[in-house]
Amino acid sequence: MSISFEQFDDTLMDLFFRYEDALAKSDLVKLEGFFEAEIKFIKIGMKGQREGLDALRAHHAQLFEKSHSGADIHFRETTNLSVMSFGEGAGITQSEFVDASLPEGYKGFQTLVWHKLLSDWKIISVHESVEVDARDLMSNQNRRASRINRVQSGRNN
Repeated sequence: MSISFEQFDDTLMDLFFRYEDALAKSDLVKLEGFFEAEIKFIKIGMKGQREGLDALRAHHAQLFEKSHSGADIHFRETTNLSVMSFGEGAGITQSEFVDASLPEGYKGFQTLVWHKLLSDWKIISVHESVEVDARDLMSNQNRRASRINRVQSGRNN
């Protein structure tokens, strides 16, 4: 009898969206629960490369502080998701996303490696990168600064 891995793909897809929901809500307790203690985390993006669980915690703590300070936080939207299980205890979710903080037309990419430890699925490795052209990034920041200055001065256009 052959094993259907579709059920594991469905489980991983559900876990992925629960992870993204916790991220969007800056729920640090739930986020920590997704990760294995010795996680391999690498984020390559606008702020350079960060590695390790401490970098991951710091990144999410910063989002948490901003979201609870009344700051206007824009979270990413998943535009493409691929899920692949490897047997009954391992799998990968690969996603593309857009984020309002990125220049128009740019995408981010994320790979989560999942491993079933005892009865719980945990993320054991994360790689995230963002495609950025420095000229577009600077232009986007200038537009945002201009918009903030107009709002602060009482002008909305």
